[in-house]
Amino acid sequence: MPSHHRGVARGLLYLHRYSCLRVIYRDMKAGNILLGENMNPHISDFGLARMFHGTQDVVNTRRVVGTLGYMAPEYAMGGIFSVKSDVYSFGVLMLETVGSSKSTSFYCRGEHLYLLSYAWTIWKEDRGLELIEEAILVDSASSTLVVMKKYIQIGLLCVQDHAADIQNMSSAVLMASGESDSAQQKEPMFTFQSTPEHQIPLPGLMLYGACSRMFL
Repeated sequence: MPSHHRGVARGLLYLHRYSCLRVIYRDMKAGNILLGENMNPHISDFGLARMFHGTQDVVNTRRVVGTLGYMAPEYAMGGIFSVKSDVYSFGVLMLETVGSSKSTSFYCRGEHLYLLSYAWTIWKEDRGLELIEEAILVDSASSTLVVMKKYIQIGLLCVQDHAADIQNMSSAVLMASGESDSAQQKEPMFTFQSTPEHQIPLPGLMLYGACSRMFL
């Protein structure tokens, strides 16, 4: 895992497990990660974060907040969030990094696609490296490509349909470091056909790219 993503993963793990109060960040995305000295990442903007108390591990809310393309299915559609919601967002972030594109504005051969859908399609056909830009593929050593393929696998494991199938943050860190074997992925729920430019497909919804944050 790239050092800055490893730092983000450890930051989320701290919030989920080692903080005095368990904190669910709820808005993990590239725009909320600041790089400091030596490219050390810092998670910023805790305006949407939620603290859990005692043994509380799941919350159901009628006010869904966050950024389109990063919200887990059970949260976007049912208002249910937990540590797995942050893991889902982290998985989207990893796939965006490998694909060098935002999840909701991914283009392949001139066609507008949803990144998670495309990543899953090529992964199950054993063509995962096609997610990486051709210029990067040409300039990368074979060992680097093996690592990047691992990141795609971890990203897909983090964006599963059901929260029970999503890895926790500690598992994601262990898999990235090679200390744990990767589990078998299932097809993510948010997989769609290509859509007109600037439209973002979500189950039961059609929201537009100009609205980067959703409030229900």
